[in-house]
Amino acid sequence: TFDHSWRLLTQREREVFQELSVFRGGFTREAATAVAGASLCELRSLVNKSLLQAGTSARFETHELLRQYAEQKLNSAEDSGDNVRTRHCNFFARAVESWGNDLKGVRQQNALDQMRADRENAQAAWEWALRNQNPARLKQMVEGLGIFFWRCTTSFEGEYCTGLAARALADPENRRRFSGTQDVSDVLRLQAQILSWQGWFCTFLGRLDGAEAIFTHAQALLEGRVLASADTRAEKAHTWLGLAALANQNGDSDKLSRFAEQSVALFRAIGDEWWMSFAVMGVAIAARDFRDYKKAHRLAAKCLAIRRKLGDQWGTATVLATMAMIAADLGELDESERLLREAIEVQDLSGFRGADSGQAHLGLGQTLGLLGRFSEAHASFREAWTRFETTGGFFADVVWSELLLGW
Repeated sequence: TFDHSWRLLTQREREVFQELSVFRGGFTREAATAVAGASLCELRSLVNKSLLQAGTSARFETHELLRQYAEQKLNSAEDSGDNVRTRHCNFFARAVESWGNDLKGVRQQNALDQMRADRENAQAAWEWALRNQNPARLKQMVEGLGIFFWRCTTSFEGEYCTGLAARALADPENRRRFSGTQDVSDVLRLQAQILSWQGWFCTFLGRLDGAEAIFTHAQALLEGRVLASADTRAEKAHTWLGLAALANQNGDSDKLSRFAEQSVALFRAIGDEWWMSFAVMGVAIAARDFRDYKKAHRLAAKCLAIRRKLGDQWGTATVLATMAMIAADLGELDESERLLREAIEVQDLSGFRGADSGQAHLGLGQTLGLLGRFSEAHASFREAWTRFETTGGFFADVVWSELLLGW
């Protein structure tokens, strides 16, 4: 049946259709033009012949069996489809880099929607860059993909992608092939950055011993002889921040404070306010653990000002939830409830339903419980548990929400 439909296509339509098979999970008209050179007229023709479907949000899709059929045709082409796959990789590397920047500010919801729609394309581009040993494309994508997986709490996917790259870069001979004509120090910095993200996702998944080993490996690379004269402040800052998150999960407030402060100093030195605010929050959480609530509130308020200035709704909600916990520590339960409801409102308006939104519901349940409003508290804990379970949050969060439901 497919062969019959294929024979009815013009030569140009065959070329376009087989090249469109490189897309995963659909594509936009812009992507089809950039990657496969497809015009709107050609796309409409393939829709009319039932080989494509024009979906919602100006996207095109094809049935997976048809896509696989077209991919077989592409694989039998003279270059086995390498050129079109490289164009696909280049297009989505640039897109992920742009989306990663947008995820930090006022355009974050638009970027999040686009990344959700093209997450399979982004992962395919990542894997093609790995297969073809293209560190420049990996460098373009690593932060954008990392933030996306982190924000959406798809830690299994994040660990899978970073783990693939970490294993590919672990072999010295393979690393030299990645370097090509570039300085090997650039590849080592990329390797350290990828390891930091892998360690971060392992922390989220509760693999704490493995995360510590990964962060230690990243630090060894950054402190090694090859990178002695390179500017590795950004990579070191991310590694210290990851170690701070790990210390927080281990309940080690001393290390959390020390590692977060080292991260703050490095992010401040390179002028990265967005990441610095996360490190400052680490110091604030440690101060709360030490019952220095005045310091914790002051630092959290500083973070809130940065997040609001950047238009970061996600970060704003996270900080509000932390400030609410500090208010609860001080016995200001009405203020705690107000801050948590504001955090949840910000999250809901932004369409964000990641694990951090579970934290806000968890905090609200605790506050409502202390106020004696138990049925409302139970509903909040149930919502928190549901969000942790469905988004793959910290293992400890799932357990804690279950304990509070029991309470």
